Amino acid sequence: MLAGDEVEDRKRAVMAAAESLIAEEGYETVRLRDIARRAGVSIGSIQHYFDTRDNLLLETVSAASLRRAQEWTRLGVEYDDPIARLRALLRGSVTDRERCAAWMTMCSAATRHPELVPHVAKIYDSWRASLARTLRDGIEAAVFSPTQPDDQVLDTIMAVIDGLIVDAGLNIHPFDPERSGTLLERVAGLLLQIDFTEVRRP
Repeated sequence: MLAGDEVEDRKRAVMAAAESLIAEEGYETVRLRDIARRAGVSIGSIQHYFDTRDNLLLETVSAASLRRAQEWTRLGVEYDDPIARLRALLRGSVTDRERCAAWMTMCSAATRHPELVPHVAKIYDSWRASLARTLRDGIEAAVFSPTQPDDQVLDTIMAVIDGLIVDAGLNIHPFDPERSGTLLERVAGLLLQIDFTEVRRP
């Protein structure tokens, strides 16, 4: 019989395998036998830990959504300067193709599985809250000079992020993280009347 730590290690391995397969193949097509093979465990073990495939995938997506929300909020924490923090958040959102593809997969699955919508919303709300705090700090410090009402600036930046994530996630153009990051900075720079060129890269 496995000790508690060993059980948790196996469950994490199973969920990691499930997450990578969801990103590669899509939520609907992932099979238990493929997850078992990648995680190096038996199908019976997976069923013992999670009972059903749906339970496993839902728990996997839930854990992934929490982790990604935490990753996002950590992107700019080391920067006191609002411009440097904003740059870190912007570039962190569109320069990792694997993250973009995973987000696309999750959003796509949520259109057919309503139980996933709260997990998608958790990540999206985390992104929005982090950006909103940074914009508010920059405005209060008189570093940002918005050309539109604050909420419209935020909505516009979020919309551009969404578009660039689609471009990266679907690989519509050959993925170029520098291009994506620069485009996003230019949009934010115009909206906030700031120049990113003299700010050190995150």
